[in-house]
Amino acid sequence: MGVYKYNACNYGASNFIATHIKEGCGIRSIARLLKISAVTVVLRIRKIANSIKIPPMLQGGIYEVDELRTYVKNKSQECWIMYALDRHTKQVVALNVGRRTKMNLQFVTDTLLLAKCRKIYTDGLNIYRYLIPAAPSQEGNYI
Repeated sequence: MGVYKYNACNYGASNFIATHIKEGCGIRSIARLLKISAVTVVLRIRKIANSIKIPPMLQGGIYEVDELRTYVKNKSQECWIMYALDRHTKQVVALNVGRRTKMNLQFVTDTLLLAKCRKIYTDGLNIYRYLIPAAPSQEGNYI
């Protein structure tokens, strides 16, 4: 009588998947390493993603805003990840994925402005001048 063992049920399989996704490994390579199906890897990634909680934003914080360009399937289908990091904890506090448009960037900056942040640091992209006020009030400059 043989022993049947389903590798997706192994203790730590979800942690292994999360770690390798963070390192940029593809779904098929993770499936090969774990010896499970790619569909199972995708389902597990979705389950992990749904369990992520949005971190609380503290009022009066200092944040950094930046963008990252990547692609889906091939380089002609570019995609942008726009995000804001808390400068002290390095946690992502705002995130948007899509085309690099004013509306998509504004989603991230408006989140910070609603939190009444003290400062926002950017990479100097011109559009931030229109999205972030130069002097919000007595609290200091954003950029």
